[in-house]
Amino acid sequence: MNVIDSIIASLPIHAHERRPYIAVAYAQSIDGSITSYRGTKLEMSSPESRVLSHQLRSRFDAVLVGIGTVLTDNPRLTVRLIEGRNPQTVVVDSQLSIPLDAQLLKNERLPWIFTTDRADPKKRKTLEDMGTRIIRVRTDDQEKIDLHYVMRELLFLGIKTLLIEGGAHIINSLFQEKLIDAMVLYVAPVFVGGVHVIEHPLVEKGEESVRKKLPELDIKGNARLGNDIVIWGIMGHE
Repeated sequence: MNVIDSIIASLPIHAHERRPYIAVAYAQSIDGSITSYRGTKLEMSSPESRVLSHQLRSRFDAVLVGIGTVLTDNPRLTVRLIEGRNPQTVVVDSQLSIPLDAQLLKNERLPWIFTTDRADPKKRKTLEDMGTRIIRVRTDDQEKIDLHYVMRELLFLGIKTLLIEGGAHIINSLFQEKLIDAMVLYVAPVFVGGVHVIEHPLVEKGEESVRKKLPELDIKGNARLGNDIVIWGIMGHE
């Protein structure tokens, strides 16, 4: 069994009652960094890891990123390194900051963008005229997009399995809201000393020594990909 089949076979991928099955995948250095400096892109994955990332995309209904990833990486989020099905792309963009020349807007299958009432109506119309689906959603008490609401909307739109590819803000929020079912981590054997994906403590002050309070990955497998190591497993929450 190859690596992608091992990953899919070991994860209980199925939609929940009110949201899709959510897997998070990202690359990091051996010291836990995802980039050198905030707002910059650092390519550290091996060619073999990049192929696996495209294989993983092809197995999910949709792939979601935050606007920070769009602005920094300008990704296409398509399946190109293998033969496979392109997932629906989804962007969380509260103020419609996506550039009109973004690679995502050049794909044959245009993205769905979740935004708020703070977005510029003229830009919204421009994007809709291009064929992009714009979905206005409510915000939480801190004026941030309510991810629970986003996930319910995605399930309503037929997305049963969702792959998250960044960025740090989205992944942090998913940790805080306990919305992650599984993780696939690509670990490159380099030291960066840069930005980590987890930006804030995941336990309350005073609970630092209580291990059971920490989200834990139930590791289901690992494999060597070039010089990288890929680790996958199921997330456990308190």
